[in-house]
Amino acid sequence: MVVPSPVLRRSYLSPAGLVRFGAVAIRTLPRMVSLLRQVRPALVYVNTSTLVAWSVLGRLARVPVVVHVHEAEAGRAAALRRVLATAMRAATFIVCNSETSRRLAASDAIGPLPPSTVILNPVPPPRVTAETRPHLVGPVRLIYVGRVSERKGVDLAIEAVGSLVAGGLDVTLDVVGDVFPGYEPFFERIRARSTALGLADRVRFRGFHEDVGPFLAAADLCLIPSRWDESFGNVLVEAVSAGRPVIAAAQQGLREAGKGLDSVTYVPAGDVGALADAVRDIVERWEDARAAAARDSRISVERHEPRAFRRTLSQALSALW
Repeated sequence: MVVPSPVLRRSYLSPAGLVRFGAVAIRTLPRMVSLLRQVRPALVYVNTSTLVAWSVLGRLARVPVVVHVHEAEAGRAAALRRVLATAMRAATFIVCNSETSRRLAASDAIGPLPPSTVILNPVPPPRVTAETRPHLVGPVRLIYVGRVSERKGVDLAIEAVGSLVAGGLDVTLDVVGDVFPGYEPFFERIRARSTALGLADRVRFRGFHEDVGPFLAAADLCLIPSRWDESFGNVLVEAVSAGRPVIAAAQQGLREAGKGLDSVTYVPAGDVGALADAVRDIVERWEDARAAAARDSRISVERHEPRAFRRTLSQALSALW
């Protein structure tokens, strides 16, 4: 059975927003309570910290509640982070997708949080794979995968391409992803900027694709230039599992996703020059870079194997009753 649930978003953190949130809650809470009474679950598993009502209702029903934290990001509004983290105190147990998420939640919450554990995200290996090119003949094929937004830094990737081309390095960039509704002006700005830099035939906007494997298989290097920290780096894991060297912003969540991997190069967040320099460096030592990427691919696939994730999560949940 599927019932609507109120989702706590930043847009609700204002007097008018709280009224809207209250109206949503009034409409949805009776159905949520009815579902709990009908199903009488042994455990309530809340797969995001933004569904705060389920934690409260579960505890009122005297049922163990597990909140799985995926979205603890330092770049979010501080007030929203504080409310979400503090609401987690209603849970019985917390599962975090990274140590970064756990630290941020603990620092944001008012008061101590319930016991918690870290289970890294499951990331299936790409369905389409290919070895990296032994020699970079022709353009160096860069790729950006993810939401097209200022926070993700796709504009920094475009600026780096401009710098590389101006410096004589033949490169292209595939942007695989799209904008959230309402953020179309940002997309139009970066498209116009790529044209102004003379990159209209080098920066290709591919749109959203459920399966990014074919794009990673066709790429040489993956860029992850996020401006603000993230709870984890699924794209980094996908790229490494595909055997591609990665250049990522030196953010805590991305560093945790790439821990122990030699094929991941970190650069200061927001530094276009460092991003471009890292591309040049990897191109110059391509033989070593592709060998490291091949080794790390095996490590990454094993580390984020979905069956192992399900087994670990099941063991953690089973201990609660």
